Amino acid sequence: MSLRLANPATAGGAAAAWRAMWPGVSLMLAVLVAAAPGGASALPVAALVPVMVIFYWVVTGAGRLPFGLVFAAGLLLDAVSYAPCGVWALIYVAVALLAATVAEFSNVGLVHRTAMLVACLSLASVLHVVLMLVFGAELPPFVDMANAIGLAVIGYPVLAGALRIVTARSSEPPLFDLAGRL
Repeated sequence: MSLRLANPATAGGAAAAWRAMWPGVSLMLAVLVAAAPGGASALPVAALVPVMVIFYWVVTGAGRLPFGLVFAAGLLLDAVSYAPCGVWALIYVAVALLAATVAEFSNVGLVHRTAMLVACLSLASVLHVVLMLVFGAELPPFVDMANAIGLAVIGYPVLAGALRIVTARSSEPPLFDLAGRL
């Protein structure tokens, strides 16, 4: 008895289905990381993990990440983190829109991609502060926000590499043969 699938076309179909589902699954996993105790309340790096996942999927175009799913992920994080309803949903949709706007520019090279990632992370942080001011909540310290953005920028290549490895096709060149595509 073999552990292989009997029909190679079925294997291609399963792989294609996985590549289609993986962006949504990875976003929901990122929301679970952000929903960990203390994750989204004081804007540590965990709250920015979904922002990095959204940025990756929108900019690379490797998987289609519907804005409805991005909005739903934000609402889910609002519900589990006891944030005012719509705060993270609005932040994630704004980040997805910014990433879609700068996608062509950020695919030029590593420096451009890093600059656009910093812009998206900064937008998420500024929107978080503005919305917390509107709702009268306690603001996170500026130093904590800056540290979270810096750590997210440093950790992004690891996250992007992991997302890329899981979705790579056998016909694609290895990860390090793609210049500036992380």
